[in-house]
Amino acid sequence: MAAGVLGAPRVPCHLAIVHDLQSGLAKSLEMTRVPVLANLITWLERQTLNRVDRIVTLSQDMVEAIRTIGVKTPIDIIPPTVDDTLIRPLPVRPGPFTALYSGNVTRLRASFP
Repeated sequence: MAAGVLGAPRVPCHLAIVHDLQSGLAKSLEMTRVPVLANLITWLERQTLNRVDRIVTLSQDMVEAIRTIGVKTPIDIIPPTVDDTLIRPLPVRPGPFTALYSGNVTRLRASFP
């Protein structure tokens, strides 16, 4: 953001992949009780996203959230889905297996001593 404001040369295309808005996360987790800080985060997101050439996100709801903060940049939706007619499981092999986990689908509250 700072480099863009200071006039750094532009590359041919800037693409932003947006999964979450930090301003929305900060508000929902009550991390920004000071209105000036919440407004600053939203302003930074708006300024940054309005400077890219295109935005990619996962859903129409996220498009609406991005538009709500004042972003005018073109947005494409690429949903996180799989065509299950093309994906087939591998045959089961004997022995130990590997389980992978990515992400979190709940609100996490951590406490540290």
